[in-house]
Amino acid sequence: MTISTEHGEAPVSDAAILAHLRSKLTVPLYENLDFALTAAGEGWAEITLQVSPRLYNPNGVLHGGMWTMIADSAMAAAIHSMLEPGESSATMQLDMRWLRAAPGERLRVVGRVLRRGRRAWHTTAELFDVEGRTVGIANAMFAVLSPDERPAD
Repeated sequence: MTISTEHGEAPVSDAAILAHLRSKLTVPLYENLDFALTAAGEGWAEITLQVSPRLYNPNGVLHGGMWTMIADSAMAAAIHSMLEPGESSATMQLDMRWLRAAPGERLRVVGRVLRRGRRAWHTTAELFDVEGRTVGIANAMFAVLSPDERPAD
């Protein structure tokens, strides 16, 4: 991500990208489920979920749907760190692989843009437990939409 200055294009810091994403990606569901955008830079974003029993499945572990939602959100945030003004994205396909249970009270996800196409972008996310072990991997493809392609409300 760059900004225009009187001297040409200048890179934007990771802190500025994080602030920009936090201002643009405000979703009440995120607050209700206690997850937050905790770090970001151009082409990547990190989201952390505070795990609680209300998010467990009947087996007493974090529900797989929560893993998928946080991975999708991290990959979307990574894309949003690279979008032009007015562009948006929509998930077209997502594949989730669970490698092991995620014990502990926190799940951390890092989403990254792998390939930026004209209209389809490929992303990946890695999910980590509290000890930093990889517990899941996701891959997704997103459509990037120009302002005139956005669906009507």
